[in-house]
Amino acid sequence: MTLPPPLAPGAAHRWTSWPAVAATTALAHALALRGQLLDADRLALVRNPATRTFAGLGVLLADGTPALRGAGIATHDPAPIAALSTWLGWQWFRAEPMAQHALGVALMAAVAVQILRLVEEASWPRPAAALLALSVTLHPAAWDLTGALGGRPVLLAVLVAVAVARRVRTAGLAATTALALVTALLASACAGSAGLVGLVPALRSPTRRARVAASIAALAGASLGALRFNLPDASAAAIARDAVLAWLPTPWSTPPMFGPSLGLAVHVVAVVACMPLLARSGPRTSIRAGLAASFVVVLLAVLGAIRGAAWRTEDARLEALASHGADATETAAASMRLALRRHRLVDAAPWCAELARRSPDSGRADGCLAALAVTAGAPSTAVRAGLQRWAASYDDRRALRAGALELSGAVPDARFAEAFREATGYALPHRRPGESP
Repeated sequence: MTLPPPLAPGAAHRWTSWPAVAATTALAHALALRGQLLDADRLALVRNPATRTFAGLGVLLADGTPALRGAGIATHDPAPIAALSTWLGWQWFRAEPMAQHALGVALMAAVAVQILRLVEEASWPRPAAALLALSVTLHPAAWDLTGALGGRPVLLAVLVAVAVARRVRTAGLAATTALALVTALLASACAGSAGLVGLVPALRSPTRRARVAASIAALAGASLGALRFNLPDASAAAIARDAVLAWLPTPWSTPPMFGPSLGLAVHVVAVVACMPLLARSGPRTSIRAGLAASFVVVLLAVLGAIRGAAWRTEDARLEALASHGADATETAAASMRLALRRHRLVDAAPWCAELARRSPDSGRADGCLAALAVTAGAPSTAVRAGLQRWAASYDDRRALRAGALELSGAVPDARFAEAFREATGYALPHRRPGESP
């Protein structure tokens, strides 16, 4: 009788550990299934005629998906894979929130499995590999990506990067460098701020020389992807700040722009960079590190669950930013929007002034200031000028409509409707049945 060949180290438990890690991730992120569609989700998905037809897919692939990053910040995201994700999301699930969020949860579980297999292939013991994978999928930044539909392309970018990283251990210098560059470009095609995950295969390169060359190529690809964005208020310092704030494990929602995607990308890169450390340590050190890692993962899960609850509704997200936002400008913007959505123009007044002081060139506060001017009896010419600049801050008519609805609910004044028509050329919109808030 011929005996079967012996199993490779760690192979005996690979098919028993990944279901547990995937199930743990999915159960943790099931909190997202209770969430509604956020304003940005509705603008990109529900109130987007391009998602309805096959011809519209061509428009999305050519022009990208306009995404609302807060009242008055309309960014142009030219990532074609993100546009395809938006189109397919409507084709498959329409406006069903639970089904839409379930796709994000499934992607997060797939990320957990890929990271687990990557770590196990580095001969890590099963408990340590599972903890490392869960430190990614239970990180608070991960909840930011399952709470909003815009996070799905970022998860796909991470999935691609980790899958490529599992195949570079035997590649040569030229192949490794090319794979890192292509991965960064593909990740940027998923989401422009996700190109940093091109460092994941670069750091798994077999030699130091290959790691250096591949890392340079990955950073170049990530930079090219970020340059394709139209981000009016972005700067290198702001991007770095958002990345750090999103990576720090706090229970509070991070600022918009690059925050969540960069936060998870930074964590995945850090995990891959630290993988060789425990593999070189002795058994006693490994036990102590395992206990510490267990505590860290539990802490991340608790903080992430609290943060995940802030994505239930648009109002809940704004409340989290208004109460705990680390960025003063976005805190003022969230507080202003929250007061307007609750039809409290007087409460919005100090936040309008604060936002205008902190972001004077963006025009984001001009709509609120114009509404206040109407109630104060200001000349119509001044009101029109403010509304024109405010409307110009939106590059999408649907986003302008959403912003106008927030204002009109707080200013039931016929003079404001007339000023809006004169400033924009559109009649002041009315809320449709069932339309939030």
